[in-house]
Amino acid sequence: MSTASCRRRRPVGFTLVELLVVIGIIALLISILLPSLSKSRKQARMVQCMSNLRSVGQAAMQYSITNGGVVLPSIIWGPGIKDDSWAHLLVSGKFLPDPNIQPVAGPAQPSPLVCPEVSELLIATNITGIPQNTNAVDGFERRLSYHIQPGLVIDYAYGINGATYLERDRGAAGPLVYMLPSTSISYDPSAPGPTLKKTSSLRRSAEFVYMYDGIAWNPFNNANRVSGGRHGKFDPKKPFDTGITNVLFMDGHVASVDRKSLPSTGTQFTGTAAQMRDPQYIFTLNQLN
Repeated sequence: MSTASCRRRRPVGFTLVELLVVIGIIALLISILLPSLSKSRKQARMVQCMSNLRSVGQAAMQYSITNGGVVLPSIIWGPGIKDDSWAHLLVSGKFLPDPNIQPVAGPAQPSPLVCPEVSELLIATNITGIPQNTNAVDGFERRLSYHIQPGLVIDYAYGINGATYLERDRGAAGPLVYMLPSTSISYDPSAPGPTLKKTSSLRRSAEFVYMYDGIAWNPFNNANRVSGGRHGKFDPKKPFDTGITNVLFMDGHVASVDRKSLPSTGTQFTGTAAQMRDPQYIFTLNQLN
């Protein structure tokens, strides 16, 4: 037997240095890929949000067709101060599926009414027993129906361009000049709601805002209700000037709009076209003139 054949062969495998090099390379690749993956996930949620709004827009149009061409009401009053949401109308009328939600706290159920970016954030709600998150300016709301279909629970995370009470025209006496496309109705015979607007009366429907990333209604009372913080690059120190807001328009199309192009004050919501930040996005009838 030769001396060479007696030598101990070198074990097959990595040395510690080689293993550390491989680990370092893997860590570097992960650090490079993670931001791209995160960006891709956010983009996918933004696309899903736009799809949701299109579905809600189609449901709202079906509501209008079924009810003589009126704009979907923003809020439904009943005896006392309890109210139902426009989303209750769409679900109870079977224009959107019932998500079969229980009146307990928890994440939002998958639904066209909920933006995927805020499906974990429960905001203040009118259901007794659910923890209140009064500091949130965006998220989804879990609401119980009192009038339309008592006991129906829905989650929704989009706002409607509407008021909650009787409006007055610009030329009439009184301080209310909002003239928003959606308004309230009433299930209380002692306090009837205003006459609903017809969709056919709203000119420039491709520019007229119907719904948006945000919560509730009456956006002129709290500009935070129109959110820019769900999509795009958002700076919480500049909530009205950063981020992207998905917007549904009266003609049914959806667009991603820079938040800085949308109103940031009550005057910009309710004023004339000259007072808007960007007059191509209409919120009130005043801005058609």
